[in-house]
Amino acid sequence: MPRLDELRIQENLEAVIAGGEDEFEKMLLLKDWVAAQWPHGNPDPYPPWDAITILDWIRRGVTGGFCGQYSQVLLQSLAALGFSARYVEIGWHANPYAHFVIEVWSNQFDKWIMMDADYNVHFERRGLPLSALEIHDAYINSDLDDVVAVLGSFREGHSDPEAWAFRTAELYYYMRVHLKADHLSVPDEPPFDRFNDMVEWQDQQTVMWEISEITSSYPKVRLTNLRSSDRVDFAGKVNQVHVVIESWSRNEVILRFENNVVQFDRYQFREVGSRAINAEWRDFDGAVFRWMPSRMATTLEVRGMNIRGVSGPASVVSIYPEPGRFLQAGEHVIASK
Repeated sequence: MPRLDELRIQENLEAVIAGGEDEFEKMLLLKDWVAAQWPHGNPDPYPPWDAITILDWIRRGVTGGFCGQYSQVLLQSLAALGFSARYVEIGWHANPYAHFVIEVWSNQFDKWIMMDADYNVHFERRGLPLSALEIHDAYINSDLDDVVAVLGSFREGHSDPEAWAFRTAELYYYMRVHLKADHLSVPDEPPFDRFNDMVEWQDQQTVMWEISEITSSYPKVRLTNLRSSDRVDFAGKVNQVHVVIESWSRNEVILRFENNVVQFDRYQFREVGSRAINAEWRDFDGAVFRWMPSRMATTLEVRGMNIRGVSGPASVVSIYPEPGRFLQAGEHVIASK
């Protein structure tokens, strides 16, 4: 996408994340950078969903920006660096669409994690960053004792989550995921259609807005056409490689690779084990792989790479000998993950 490349180059985004020790630290640095671009304000006139235009208009004083603009700039900046993200609208008991955040797919943690560049905060439990649905679960089940609101380092011009009784966790009572994030490739389409372009989470503890008895100035109508209580719809994994064991013989194993990597480019593989310690990743462009493992217990790791050179989590195929023995020809014991 040329517009994402333009954003990456114009804002020197590689330099923004250069100090990160791992993928998650790089994402947090990017969130801090977005938070530092302008103080929370009013987007009037409302800019298009284009990070370059948003930054230009705000920097020239044409408009301001609040949660929507922070989310749009953060999502497109993440995409420009090869990270997959999606928009999430959230709300509390008296306002079902009070706030807008994003979730980014973490290859490091193999899960979706929420990032809020407006309040400049994310949530963690025992060091693990949480998704919007996990924050919802913790709030609605009164299970927030070990949930920590982690503030970003840039605070000027941003509201403090501590102003909320539950550090903004109450904003996750309602949540819906935006199915549309192609605003740069189809700029002529309406950018936001809550009823048709979002899927809302529902469970037995959440009172759907149209039947809520909470006093509110917002109209009590059904907000989305699509609803789901299936966690796979909200927590389903991306950037995965599925390894199918087609056959094995005395000296080789035939594997077939399948993937759901966003903007997939190629596979990478490496052998790890007693004879392949610290093996480097190697590229593989096909889908059927002939693996000839050593006699020692050996593991093959396979991952997908996207067009921007970002790798997904590794899938694993292992061959184990019987306890106390080396593998003999034809005695493969195979496990895949």
